[in-house]
Amino acid sequence: MLGQHRELFAQYWRWSDDWVQHALQTGIMWTAFGWTCRTGITEFNERSIRNWPVQATGADILRITCILATRHGIRLLAPVHDAVLIEAPIDRIEADAWLMQEIMRRASRIVLNADPAGTHELRTDAKIICHPDRYSDSARCRDMGPGTWVTSRAATSRPLEARVIAKKSKDPFVKVPLWWAEAAAKATRTPGFLVCVELLHASWKAKSMTFTASNKRLGKAGISREVKRRVLRDLETAGLITIERRPGCCPRVTLVVL
Repeated sequence: MLGQHRELFAQYWRWSDDWVQHALQTGIMWTAFGWTCRTGITEFNERSIRNWPVQATGADILRITCILATRHGIRLLAPVHDAVLIEAPIDRIEADAWLMQEIMRRASRIVLNADPAGTHELRTDAKIICHPDRYSDSARCRDMGPGTWVTSRAATSRPLEARVIAKKSKDPFVKVPLWWAEAAAKATRTPGFLVCVELLHASWKAKSMTFTASNKRLGKAGISREVKRRVLRDLETAGLITIERRPGCCPRVTLVVL
């Protein structure tokens, strides 16, 4: 079976063999973010040397995930080996789980791409368990008690996980029909409000914090491009979004605070 694996993934095994030889010859291994391990002193096992760059790169991604989660206001309880445990209000569980998945993807892009414009990233998925059910991990023999958990896995050899516990609500969300938002913006003469709502809707529709801010829907609602530019500029100044401006194209917007 191992021989078949070597044939099927020959490019990986050539890289892995080169990694082992280089690590033993130079006496050191390192990750893209500078985490080092000495070979011949603390590490001799060939299998461990082959596995080290995979595990160490995953650790880099997990560290950056924790940093970004904290910056985005997610209540981080603890990293658990290849997992992250966070707590969120019941009415925010889905939004925070989605945000955590996006943060994990963003962290993987930071680590896996030497070029900021690189496209390599890890996929994630999620599973939610709601109170009064209890989350238990048979693989690790844990039962963490009642609550709501979200398990997000990134497609790595040992998946990253984001686990979310729900608690009583402190920060309620409001669902607003788009037709009502349009009518309210017109009635109160506050077109900027509608631009903000449309940005949130575009992010939800794209299933990503980063999306193209199109003029099409805003134009149908009677919002001019000048109003859109002003609102985007104000939101960027406030630190609520970042903007990638491209000549001849609609801007790419990233929501940085939710």
